[in-house]
Amino acid sequence: MRLSARQAQIVRSLSRERGTEPISLEELSKTLGVSVRTLYNDVNAINDRLAGCGVGALRVVSRSVDCSQVDWSHVFELALTADGPTLSAENRRIMMMLGICCGSAQTIPALMEAFEISRNTVISDIREIKGRVRTFGAFLESAPGKGYCVFGDEREIREILWNDLQSLRADDCLGEAKALLQNALVSKSGEEIDFYELCRCLVKQYETDVDTRVFLDGDGLDLLMIQISWLRSLNGYVIEMGREEQATLIGTLSYRSVQCSAAKMRQA
Repeated sequence: MRLSARQAQIVRSLSRERGTEPISLEELSKTLGVSVRTLYNDVNAINDRLAGCGVGALRVVSRSVDCSQVDWSHVFELALTADGPTLSAENRRIMMMLGICCGSAQTIPALMEAFEISRNTVISDIREIKGRVRTFGAFLESAPGKGYCVFGDEREIREILWNDLQSLRADDCLGEAKALLQNALVSKSGEEIDFYELCRCLVKQYETDVDTRVFLDGDGLDLLMIQISWLRSLNGYVIEMGREEQATLIGTLSYRSVQCSAAKMRQA
C-alpha cells in the first residue's frame, strides 16, 4: 500500500518533530485543512504501512499523535513513495469543483473516496465552494442520487474554472487536473485516447488556419479549458448567444476552422 500525498506530508512533519512532545491533531488539522476524523483515518493508513515495514507505529493519545515508538531511520523513504503532489486545502477544493463541473456524479461518499477525507471535511469543503461560486452569481446544489452540480451563467462558471486552472498552475498541480479531465472524457466518450494530445492537434490545425501562434506557445491551460468546455457541453451546459452574436461568429475564419475540425472528428 502506498501513502497518499497528504499522508506522506504527515510522515514528513512527524519525522521533523521526533523526540519532542506529541503533535496536536488540531494543529495538524489546521495545517492540512482537513477534519480531525480525516487525520484519524490517515494515522491508521500510515500505521498499516509502518507495520508492513516493521518500524513501529504511531499512537493517538489525548488527541495528539505520539511518534516516539517509531524507528525513524527507515521511515523517510516511505514518505517518498506517495502518489501525486500534496494538495493544499484550497487546491483540494479547486479539484473538487472541477470534478463537480466536469466529472460523473459527485456525491459525498464519492468525494470522500476520491480525496481520502472524512464526511466532515467534504461538507466543510462544499460549504466553502458554495460561498465562492455564489460571489460569481452561480449556485452549487445537490440532487438525490445525482450528486452536486453547479448552476448559473455558463460564461461565469467557465471563468471560475479558468481562474482555478491558473491557481493550480501556480502550485504545480496541473497534472492532477489533466488526469481528472482525461478520466472524465474517457468515461463520457468510451474512447481510450489521449484527449490532451487530441486538443493539441486541433489547436495546431487552428493556428495553421488562422495564421497565428497564440495557444501552443503557452503552458497548456488552453488545452485543458477546451476539455472542460467539451465536458460542460456534453453535459448540457452551453453558452447561449443571441442571433446577432451567432451571425458575427459564424462569419469569422476562426469559426470556419473549428467547424472544419469538428466535421473531421465526426468522420473519424
